[in-house]
Amino acid sequence: MRTKPSSWAGALILALSAGALADAPNNPPPQPADPPDPPGTTLYMGRLRAQFVAWDLDGDGFLDKSELAKAFRGTDAKPYDYKKPGDSTPASGDLTSLKKPDYSEYPDYNFLIKLDQDGDGMISRAEFMT
Repeated sequence: MRTKPSSWAGALILALSAGALADAPNNPPPQPADPPDPPGTTLYMGRLRAQFVAWDLDGDGFLDKSELAKAFRGTDAKPYDYKKPGDSTPASGDLTSLKKPDYSEYPDYNFLIKLDQDGDGMISRAEFMT
């Protein structure tokens, strides 16, 4: 018994298109579901979720230093530890000038320090919502 060419061809096209969609490089990583909102906070939690999406400029599910700089200090802002082209570093033997910089004047730095629970230098959606 022969099958009709159109039926197996249609199945092949469906299988190939499903595989192509699964391998698409621009699919954002899946985000874990948010826990239920505490009673009486749904409006505020919704605003926080919308704010996270607005600040996450590249849509990767994390707020990095560059995105936080733009969110807190404007669209042209650079990250607080940005090095301009041509900035020099101290000579390898000069340890007197290797004091850790103080970034506490930057609101984006303070925000990152407070919310980055795992210390990876980025704020995940879960860290933000917590």
